[in-house]
Amino acid sequence: MDDEWYRDFFDELYYETYRHFQHEDKNRLEAEFIRSSLGLPEGSRILDLGCGYARHAIYPAKMGYRVMCVDISEYLLSVARSRVRGFGVVDRVEIVARDMREIDYREEFDGAYMFFTTFGYFSDRENIEVINKLSRALKSGGRVLIDLWNPARTMHIAFEYGGRVNRWFEAGDI
Repeated sequence: MDDEWYRDFFDELYYETYRHFQHEDKNRLEAEFIRSSLGLPEGSRILDLGCGYARHAIYPAKMGYRVMCVDISEYLLSVARSRVRGFGVVDRVEIVARDMREIDYREEFDGAYMFFTTFGYFSDRENIEVINKLSRALKSGGRVLIDLWNPARTMHIAFEYGGRVNRWFEAGDI
């Protein structure tokens, strides 16, 4: 597998597969969890790192936050731009195409989040650098939420199925 598989993986097929599992009620509830977990006052500036198609970002924007969406996928960002327009939050959401390893913000955000397995795609050194850059992007006292797969559950599945899991499902026409 290509070491930089994530550059091409998050395309139309990815979107069409996952959007059927990420309905708006779920997106809204997860965004409310993000808001509650960060505990920031309305008007705060939030960084959504690895935003995908802005499935969460539009909700904090509707709640009165200013959101910066950063992602590497041009396809998902095109969907994000459409969602931002459709939800009427263009004035509160900024979208930037960038590899998260290349962010260079300095004390600009009150909070940040990385959701739905967005963290951990790179080497240990690169992952640590992402965290360092994320830390520098935050104002003093800024808060971060990182959603990760539960390693104990992941290991349980690996051992339970001998390291092989085959699950087939339908997502739309796929």
